[in-house]
Amino acid sequence: MFDEKVKIEKCDLKNLDELVEIGKVTYLDTFQGSCSDDVMKKYLEETFERNKIREEIMNKDSEFFFIYVDNEVSGYLKLNINSAQSDLKSENGLEIERIYKV
Repeated sequence: MFDEKVKIEKCDLKNLDELVEIGKVTYLDTFQGSCSDDVMKKYLEETFERNKIREEIMNKDSEFFFIYVDNEVSGYLKLNINSAQSDLKSENGLEIERIYKV
């Protein structure tokens, strides 16, 4: 059942283009068919716009991680603390904002 080798590694700016791409791929894989193609296209363009993701990576209160399965990037994870949290904003809290895997 768990024959795959799974590894998680932190992303940084050198991973920007790969993070943008895996973000689009995993989101589309997860939510394709849940809205019109036009709505999906607009969401992907806005949410995974290169400069937007760059700003998110540079936020000191956010961390991105690649999920590797059998040494290939298969997904990603975004964690937030402090002011980067979208809801609770607890000083002791940790928010998992995104976790996607294909």
